[in-house]
Amino acid sequence: MRSIFIMLGLFFVANIYTQTPVKTKDLLTEHQEEWSEEFQAILKKPVFNDYQKSLDGKLIEIDLLVSELDSAVYIGGSICLKDYNWYYSIDPVFVELELKDSPTKFSCKKKSTITGVLKLNEEDVLRLDYILLDAEIVKER
Repeated sequence: MRSIFIMLGLFFVANIYTQTPVKTKDLLTEHQEEWSEEFQAILKKPVFNDYQKSLDGKLIEIDLLVSELDSAVYIGGSICLKDYNWYYSIDPVFVELELKDSPTKFSCKKKSTITGVLKLNEEDVLRLDYILLDAEIVKER
């Protein structure tokens, strides 16, 4: 009986900490316009599909391009990453990072592989749709 519990425990731990590779195209979201009494404006709230909802709270790995930030996007000491340059006509995927350790510099010309726990954000309009908690830059290319 004891070995069964140990095996189940190892399976559970492996599922929690196994990184799920995610493509940025899988994170493209639809947005629904909604009136906000608080801000007295129409806000766009994300509508996540079933696959995106299944990633909530999971450790993921994603390749993104580090973007230079303006003060409007730099929120709460976090860093925002995007998949596409501004020159593309494709909607960009923005991910807000809450880094484990602050790196001294980033390369804005190379894609980076980043891991972290994905959090979907539907409510806080001052933050981005996706937040990567305990994020680490694994590799810069």
